[in-house]
Amino acid sequence: MCCPTSRPPEPVADTDVVLWYKGSIHHHPRDEDGEIVNGYWHGVALVMWTGFMFKPHDLFDRTPFYP
Repeated sequence: MCCPTSRPPEPVADTDVVLWYKGSIHHHPRDEDGEIVNGYWHGVALVMWTGFMFKPHDLFDRTPFYP
C-alpha cells in the first residue's frame, strides 16, 4: 500500500464531542518596539499576536512520508 488510509468515520450523534484548545502568544521583536533600559522596556508599546488552530490527531493509520 503506497498511501495511508483514513480512519473509518465514527458516529457523533448523541455523543459528546471534545475539542482541546491550546492557546499561545508569540512576539516578533521589531525596531519600533523600543529598547531595554535598566531591565525595563522604554518606547512604543509592544505588538503581540495570538491565535489558535485545530490540528487533527491520528487522522491516518500511518504517515504518507514513509510508506
